[in-house]
Amino acid sequence: MEQHEGIVWTMQELKERAFDPWYRANKFLNPDLSRDEYWFEFLEARRDVKVPLGEGILDRAWKEAEDRTIPQAAIQFEDPEIRQLVLWCQEMQRLSGEEPFFLSCNSVQGRFGLVSPRRAHRRLCGLVEHGILEEVVKGKVGTRKATSFRYLPPLEDAQRGTA
Repeated sequence: MEQHEGIVWTMQELKERAFDPWYRANKFLNPDLSRDEYWFEFLEARRDVKVPLGEGILDRAWKEAEDRTIPQAAIQFEDPEIRQLVLWCQEMQRLSGEEPFFLSCNSVQGRFGLVSPRRAHRRLCGLVEHGILEEVVKGKVGTRKATSFRYLPPLEDAQRGTA
């Protein structure tokens, strides 16, 4: 909600506008925990947020990548879409911190307008073969679980530039 309004709320505003409505509406509170303990838990969870609610990491990373410089790991490729895919993966890793990020062939297909998920699969496999991505946990078709990856090159400075 803060991001939507373009401001950072004070503690009082955060408590009144986000925490209090949640606390009043919650029917599953543990009676052994005080309101203050829930408030501190709320603050801890807020601090750990990597991507705001309603904004998926794929979209957020794409926005971040739009005007960033192509990373060194992508320079070896001639195809601007492959270079952009490497940049997108770098930004997903940046947003995910040390954790792997999830990326499906269907997401790559849709983002780049590819005719089939097979072409997206080939691109992701190529990045794995080049040591740019590591496949952490393989997803399965039909399970709605995407493959998780880790971006292996060092994350380059988040400097803005021409992609």
